Amino acid sequence: VEIRLTPVFGKDAPEGQYLLEDSLPSGLKITSAAEAFNPWFSASCYGNLPFEVEGQRVKFMVVKGFQEPASRNDPSLYPDYGCRQSQYISYKARVSTLGEFRKEGALIESMESNDVKNFSTDVGMLQIGE
Repeated sequence: VEIRLTPVFGKDAPEGQYLLEDSLPSGLKITSAAEAFNPWFSASCYGNLPFEVEGQRVKFMVVKGFQEPASRNDPSLYPDYGCRQSQYISYKARVSTLGEFRKEGALIESMESNDVKNFSTDVGMLQIGE
């Protein structure tokens, strides 16, 4: 299963780095750490790689505007030679249990100001069946 996170920044959002944290429903498991970085994570840049995977939670760092063409090739933002960011961050998980599970929203929070944060509205129940 591929999970895609597409951060959207308001025009008044502060510049800088943001924490992007996702939590999988308990019926899914993030692929193992050994597999996590290649090919399971969409990794054309290190910004697409998580800095922490713990249980059902996965954390990424993103820079405001990383989807913009000018920042995708800016080595000061992403010093990974020839870096090309996509419009979203993606990672893979596997089904561990069939059933109905609660989905939590993803969190995005400014690293410069703890007061600047938001949660995704994609919450509710997830049905995993055969």
